Amino acid sequence: MLEVEAVDSGYGFLQVLHGVNLRVEEGELVAILGPNGAGKSTMLKCIAGMLRPWRGEIRFRNRSLAGLKANRVSRLGMGYVSETLNLFTGMSVYENLLLGAYAITDHEIRRQSLDFVFDLFPRLAERRPQLAGTLSGGERKMLAIGRALMGRPALLLVDEPSLGLAPLLTQSVFAALKRLSQDGLTILLVEQNVPGTLEMADRAYVLEQGAVVLEGPARRLQETAHIQEVYMGLR
Repeated sequence: MLEVEAVDSGYGFLQVLHGVNLRVEEGELVAILGPNGAGKSTMLKCIAGMLRPWRGEIRFRNRSLAGLKANRVSRLGMGYVSETLNLFTGMSVYENLLLGAYAITDHEIRRQSLDFVFDLFPRLAERRPQLAGTLSGGERKMLAIGRALMGRPALLLVDEPSLGLAPLLTQSVFAALKRLSQDGLTILLVEQNVPGTLEMADRAYVLEQGAVVLEGPARRLQETAHIQEVYMGLR
């Protein structure tokens, strides 16, 4: 479904990504792991059309994304949940969700999507008329994911969903992502919570200093010395 080949990118004169290769097959939950500043979020921005690669190629459903802006990429069937969430804080939960379905004209499909999101995140149903700016951090993460799901994406990109959340809320968000994956949605997840992510991912890539240093099935990566020593504090 998604192929990234030899991508270099960065900001201004600062190169962040160095020849990154990765792939995501339909129905997989694939994780990009690594420390702060490794280039994980930069990689997602390149895929989502928020940042242009300097070199290399990104293909989604066998179509090159070269030169396409984020709104065009979204219409191809890609949903993007950024680290900063980008919610409309002066609008209600309900209004934010409807904006996620702006490209869908069928009212019945919109209603079905809304019902699905409220079933996945019951707390959002309870907060339906509440302003997004008054939600807790965990509720905002749920709303951002729910808004992306309203567009019925074939591929969901999620950047750091556990960032700043208490462990209990992290478990709730991870459980929702795992359920989406089990339902067949293809997910590319950027995370720093390595143990929890490897428990639910199918495959993973470890990005350090802008380059892939490890890749493979999540279960196998859990057993590597590098993951255990650097990310789990084990010897």
